[in-house]
Amino acid sequence: MARLGSPTKGRGASRPRGLSAGQLAAVADEELVARINDYTVGTLRRHFPRNPPQGYAQLLAGYLPRGFLIVWVAAEVQYQVDNGGFAQFFWNQSRHLADAAVDAFVTIGARCHAAVTAKAIQVYSENRKEIELLRRGGDWKVYWRSAGDRLFDALDGAFYKCNKLVKTNTLQVQWIRSNTNAFKP
Repeated sequence: MARLGSPTKGRGASRPRGLSAGQLAAVADEELVARINDYTVGTLRRHFPRNPPQGYAQLLAGYLPRGFLIVWVAAEVQYQVDNGGFAQFFWNQSRHLADAAVDAFVTIGARCHAAVTAKAIQVYSENRKEIELLRRGGDWKVYWRSAGDRLFDALDGAFYKCNKLVKTNTLQVQWIRSNTNAFKP
């Protein structure tokens, strides 16, 4: 399991950008996660204008303080799984966030989401050859019928149950408000 936020050496590592506690305090709770994610995505696009490379969450650690990565990874995984399940998460470019996802959920206090995500990563790892072969074939429907339902359906259900127990957006806001130093430049 990867831990986010150790600045990498090389391009951009010496000057990560961030937001001050005052700037964070000025944003309403309902807009806070979206504002942080917009800032993170803007940085991602600036440094990786085309498709980001594998391991891009770790590469972003050289450009942004850890707090941005924690919030963004948790929100991106949440979005992908809520939208199309773990099958969609592992189909899309977001699959490269898998190693960082568990750390992000644990950090914000979403332990149920972290546990289910860890199990999905295990299933993906055990079936990686099959999944990647189907993914490279480029036909979402074939992939979904062959791997998506069979491998991830129960885990999707477990993740959705976690959503009913706890709202990750609320946990993210609480974590941000309690850890403003994690967003400083």
